[in-house]
Amino acid sequence: MREFRGFSLIELLAVIGIIVILAGIIIPIAYRAEKRGLIHKARADIKKIELAVEMYKTDMGYEPVTNDMDRVITWLTGVNLNGSLLTVTYGVVYNVRDGELMWRGPYVDVYAIDRDTSGRIIDPWGVPYSFNALNPAHNTATYDIYSVGPDRDGSTTADNITNWGRGQ
Repeated sequence: MREFRGFSLIELLAVIGIIVILAGIIIPIAYRAEKRGLIHKARADIKKIELAVEMYKTDMGYEPVTNDMDRVITWLTGVNLNGSLLTVTYGVVYNVRDGELMWRGPYVDVYAIDRDTSGRIIDPWGVPYSFNALNPAHNTATYDIYSVGPDRDGSTTADNITNWGRGQ
C-alpha cells in the first residue's frame, strides 16, 4: 500500500486555476457594487443638504443666497469650518425679526456628511460638493447642488450626481 505524501502538481494547478477564475468573476462585481454604494451615498448627502436648506428657509424666510458651499454648511450647522460655534454677530444666520431669533438650527448634523481636513464637506470621491444659488443653471427658481461623480470631472458629465433631473 502506498503512503499519501501530498498533492500532485496537476491538482495544485487546478485549484489555483479555479481560484483565479473565481477572483476574476468576483472582483469586478465587488467594484461595481462599491461604485453603486458611493453614488447612493452622494445622493443621500445631497438630499440631506436639500432638506436642511428647506428647514433653514422655513425658519429664516429665504434660502441661503450664495455659491459658497462652505458658507451654506456653516449656516445650516451653526459651526464654522474651524469647528468654532457661530455667534450672534454672524448676522445672516441669526436674523432677528420682530425681536425673535429666527434661526432654529442646526438643520443638519455637522458630522452627518464627510469632511476633508480643512472642514469642507466632500463627496465620496473626496471632491467638495457644489452649491449654486446666485445663478443656478438647472433649478432656476431655487439652487443647484451637485457632486462631480466618480470621474471627478468638474464639467457637466453623465456621471454627475445632482439635485435636478436624474443625475446618475
